[in-house]
Amino acid sequence: MTKQNYHEEFYKQAEYYDIAFDFRDIPKECDFLEGECLKHMGCKPSSFLELCAGPTWHTIEFAKRGLKSTALDLSEHMVRYGLDKAAKQGAKINYIQGDMVDFKLSEPVDLVALLMDSATYLLDNDAVYRNFKCVAASLNKGGLYIIEIGHPKHHYEDWNAEHCKWTMERGGKKVTTTWGSQDDPFDPITQITETSVRLEYVDGDNKGEIVTHAPSRCFHANELMALVDASGCFELVTMYGSMSADIPFDNDKKAWRMIPVLRRV
Repeated sequence: MTKQNYHEEFYKQAEYYDIAFDFRDIPKECDFLEGECLKHMGCKPSSFLELCAGPTWHTIEFAKRGLKSTALDLSEHMVRYGLDKAAKQGAKINYIQGDMVDFKLSEPVDLVALLMDSATYLLDNDAVYRNFKCVAASLNKGGLYIIEIGHPKHHYEDWNAEHCKWTMERGGKKVTTTWGSQDDPFDPITQITETSVRLEYVDGDNKGEIVTHAPSRCFHANELMALVDASGCFELVTMYGSMSADIPFDNDKKAWRMIPVLRRV
């Protein structure tokens, strides 16, 4: 994440964040990522980098599968939490505190992923190009860069509270997250929304609420493809509508994400 207001207070609550997004099927998502490498590289990856890795879900899963796995995140709280989580699960990972537009690995990897809509923190084209340059320098030739972004159709739909508010529980801790509001201001010129996030937690006698606001950018498919072409770093090999090779990128209800698969040239 670039060095700006990026819901920092929210990400400081690393364990509650981890619980909030515990609904994701990480092994299945890693199967998808591996499958794309088989399809477009001809082999499974042996090394992996997860950008804006947070609690390191995918980094840990790939480490358990035998990959040399590295995570990167700007939040020192997430780095500490992710390293502790990996150690408790017996997973050997490397975790770097750093910015996704300004980093350098000691050796390149086969696969890089930027998931969970974290690309929306790339607020202008310069940030996108800087990210592409860093990732390209961190990838072996022919390696893949897979990005998960919200489907652009959501920016043209009526706001629906059911789509952005959910509750998760784990270990007696309850976390309710509300991501966005119909009152969040949107600038159609910059395509940036001042996104609100509300986290409510109940942890025994400890109860609280955190509300943050931060800018996030929406991307359109043609815009993204133009940025990829102009970067000179990647070619777009395919695009999906979810973290599944069975769901194409279209306007069907099942396509709720925009997942470009980029290959380093």
